[in-house]
Amino acid sequence: SQFAALSAFTEKDSAGSGLASMGQAFARRRELVCRLMDELLPGVPFIRPSGAFYLFFCVEDLFDEEITSATQWCSQLLQEKGVALVPGAAFGDDRWVRMSFASSDEVIEEAFMRISSAQ
Repeated sequence: SQFAALSAFTEKDSAGSGLASMGQAFARRRELVCRLMDELLPGVPFIRPSGAFYLFFCVEDLFDEEITSATQWCSQLLQEKGVALVPGAAFGDDRWVRMSFASSDEVIEEAFMRISSAQ
């Protein structure tokens, strides 16, 4: 219920502190993925996450004669670099991809290194 959710976010017990620390971890990861976008994929448009633990970014400028959609780009990235992203076709725009950052900082950093080396 809404009262249970309110209690979880406001009580000082272990459940409330667990939620607070989880929120802090995701906020830190959000900052990490935005920094890595700027550093390793400069100029690639992205939507700064504001709620969920997903980053959307446009890969259209990374297409070539053979790769003409995010679906194809994601497939090639998975095969060649072992990084799984969700093509934007699932969300209405096959120029964009979705990346989850519900993982450790190390895994996120490694994924970005692999993505940036795929350009």
